[in-house]
Amino acid sequence: MDADCIAGTCRGLKQTSGLKLVVVDGLPSIVDHVDDEPRVLEQFSKLARDLDVAVVLTDLATRGPLRKPGLGNLINGKAECRYADAILFVYRPEFKCACGGDANKAELMVLKHPWIQPYTLNSVSSPNTRDSRITDLLRPDAQFW
Repeated sequence: MDADCIAGTCRGLKQTSGLKLVVVDGLPSIVDHVDDEPRVLEQFSKLARDLDVAVVLTDLATRGPLRKPGLGNLINGKAECRYADAILFVYRPEFKCACGGDANKAELMVLKHPWIQPYTLNSVSSPNTRDSRITDLLRPDAQFW
């Protein structure tokens, strides 16, 4: 499915069902080539404005092992900063690390936001959850310090 198809489907859902949220899990899955990414980001930015919906696009940041990601890790960082209202990173150093750390810990880093300065929240998911995903970070019982 490409960005045009998703946009068309969203327009139909807005009219028939009152669509409020669009989530694309894995931006590379709808972008044919890295050079097309700015066009796709602009298209989703326009879709969000036209339909008055929230659009969430997820992607993996390129970085070295055990290094925190930042805006410089975005392949098309200038385009992403231009079209995104907010940019967040979830950093989990122990997720694929044999260092024996707590895999339930994560940092939610807000790198761009319309009305707040960049900051980092530390989170621990409940141990009884299946794994720590961003949805777990946003749950009411997530613990921040």
